[in-house]
Amino acid sequence: MSQIRYTATADQLLEEVDYCFLDVSGLPVIDGKSRCVGVVSKRDRIKASNGVYNTTSSLKSLRFM
Repeated sequence: MSQIRYTATADQLLEEVDYCFLDVSGLPVIDGKSRCVGVVSKRDRIKASNGVYNTTSSLKSLRFM
């Protein structure tokens, strides 16, 4: 049985990935070469200054690797 894998890119709006947080508590943020460059969590989404209209890379709490 396969599982759905959710990811986000740094330029995506939280609005675009908001539905993922119904199933998971965090998403890996990947670059153009599919390398993980950070993680965005439900808490990051809640704390976002512009709500779901922030990009994932603009979040102050985003943990970049």
